[in-house]
Amino acid sequence: MRREPRTPRPGWERKVVESGLPFHTVALPGGGTRPYWNESAAYVLTSAEVEYLEDVTEELHGMCVAAARHILDRGDTARLGIHPDWVEPMRETLQDDAPSIYGRFDFAWDGTGDAKMYEYNGDVPAALLEAAVVQWEWIEDVHPERDQFNTIHERLVKAWQELTPRLGHQVHFAHSADEPDEDIITAAYLRDTATEAGLATVGLTMEDVGWHTGLERFVDVDDAPIDSCFKMYPWDWAFESGYAEQLRRAPQSTRWLEPMWKALLSTKGLLAVLWEMYPGHPNLLPSSLDGPHGLDEWVAKPLWGWEGASIKVHTHERSFEQAGPFGDGPYLWQQWHRPPSFDGNHMVIGSWVIGGRPAGIGIRESDGVVTDGTARFVPHLIDAPRSSPEQVAEWLRDH
Repeated sequence: MRREPRTPRPGWERKVVESGLPFHTVALPGGGTRPYWNESAAYVLTSAEVEYLEDVTEELHGMCVAAARHILDRGDTARLGIHPDWVEPMRETLQDDAPSIYGRFDFAWDGTGDAKMYEYNGDVPAALLEAAVVQWEWIEDVHPERDQFNTIHERLVKAWQELTPRLGHQVHFAHSADEPDEDIITAAYLRDTATEAGLATVGLTMEDVGWHTGLERFVDVDDAPIDSCFKMYPWDWAFESGYAEQLRRAPQSTRWLEPMWKALLSTKGLLAVLWEMYPGHPNLLPSSLDGPHGLDEWVAKPLWGWEGASIKVHTHERSFEQAGPFGDGPYLWQQWHRPPSFDGNHMVIGSWVIGGRPAGIGIRESDGVVTDGTARFVPHLIDAPRSSPEQVAEWLRDH
């Protein structure tokens, strides 16, 4: 794996906006701006490295699902930041194999040694459009002869098609009116893939969702029952919402995507359970819910935090805490593992799981060792000739 400088495409800002990504440039906390979409560089991977990431992603996803079953079998959710009242509703959605679309691992890996899992967002991961579409259109323009570890779009369409018999005649797509642009864009892009798969779709905000007492159903602004709904709205928020009672009483009155049990794959507490179940696994870092347990270097992560907010880092060189709203915890302690640095750019690999299978990667990099809101998305390519459409179709059939 290597990081190579690239010359940005003429008019790259316009091209990225046309791909559906308006926030290609972000404001920095201290003033000024910086490209969020950064095509002045590209990461180059070998085919063997891609195959390794596929294998690791598939194995870890299976381990995470097994960990979720283990947690619910024991009713052991309180220490993960989830009230025990949610055990049975979550168990119902897991046992019924409720429809699920996507998730994203975050890995530290530079092509050498073992990839290390930082965390798994199995509920509402963002940066999907960048990985699925924007970087693919970049490689089409810049390196049409090269391949990319990216079957995300094709897998999304295929996943919707396979789930169609279980989703009803239409799927609602909801986001909160107060969510940032990246969440709204993620919901809109997923709606586009469902439409491409042949599903009828309806867009709304979470604030438009209501409960019809007579029907005992969630309904939209027209009082139409919501049979299936993708919600860009994390379950830990829903657990504290005004509809918590209805969600507990009738967890599958609406088929929510992602299903309720996947809250277990988004709390950082999952990392401690994984380490208890698979101690010493080469892709895991020692993790605990009750302190660093003698670790010389560690990072403390809020169980429900995001974008590095309120993270505490303790290393031999220094200790510091990121600003954020989660300082009261609770926390997960994980062995400190410095992200790979390419010329001072600290990178994290986001490995996407679509329909339960590995589908591609997106790479973000930061100046500092914590991937936060100022991180940049950098495209990648495989140092190998591009597969033909027939080869891609065959691969999707076999996987």
